[in-house]
Amino acid sequence: MENTIEQKMFGMKEELEKTLRGFQHQLEEKKALHHELSLKANRLMDGEYNIDVYAEYTNIGIEKYQLERDMEILDFQIESMNMYIDQTNKIIEKL
Repeated sequence: MENTIEQKMFGMKEELEKTLRGFQHQLEEKKALHHELSLKANRLMDGEYNIDVYAEYTNIGIEKYQLERDMEILDFQIESMNMYIDQTNKIIEKL
């Protein structure tokens, strides 16, 4: 029976680590997109100032803000997954 519990804990740990890698990958993608949007916004503001440029700059700002919130959520999820993995490791060590 102890072997079964240990196998389940190792399986759970693997799933947690897989989920963690997924969150980390999503965060990296969002960081790259955020960087691209920042560069695009800077280029727009360096160009001729008109209403269309301002509208596009505003849209980019909104999208960047949403990405920043998404990145904060992913950071929290990554921290949580690390905590769950640590707790799982402690349980496995006790078995």
